[in-house]
Amino acid sequence: MALLFPMLVQPPLVFGQARETKVFFLENARKKLWCAFTNEQAWKAAVQETDSMRVGAMIFSNNELSHIELTEEDESGDWAVNDQYFIDDHSRIIRLARVINVIPEDTSILESYSIRNGNATQIQTTAKRLSTGKPARVLSSTLRPELPIETSLKAFPFSALLGTQKAKTIEKTCVDDGDSR
Repeated sequence: MALLFPMLVQPPLVFGQARETKVFFLENARKKLWCAFTNEQAWKAAVQETDSMRVGAMIFSNNELSHIELTEEDESGDWAVNDQYFIDDHSRIIRLARVINVIPEDTSILESYSIRNGNATQIQTTAKRLSTGKPARVLSSTLRPELPIETSLKAFPFSALLGTQKAKTIEKTCVDDGDSR
């Protein structure tokens, strides 16, 4: 469960810098819900309570969604995937940075994608050893998960949270799971 909290630490605000706010979310698979939290401590407690395997944050810059952080791990703890989707001023996903950590193989793989017109194009892949940080070869693996790459905001299973003002203002908001996985 330690891999579920890779969220960025927020630096101090500098004059002229956009104000960022975070709304944290999780999947409650037992109740088939996605829930958003404005309070990070309440979110962390809910993650522990629900044993959620998919968590993340929506980051708003000047009240507009600028990126989405999504972390998913498998029940065995063999792998974790940390996705960071970047969104333009027209609410379109334009880029994905994905980190796949495969624990038994001591490998961390960074994949970068450009997203345009509903298509994702891989632009870079690098790998390193988790234990040393030294470069490694990218190998095909049965342990490496094949997770979808979302190319529109509506494709996310928690997309109903993205369109509601309540998610940004109420301490906890839940919506039905829109995912079939």
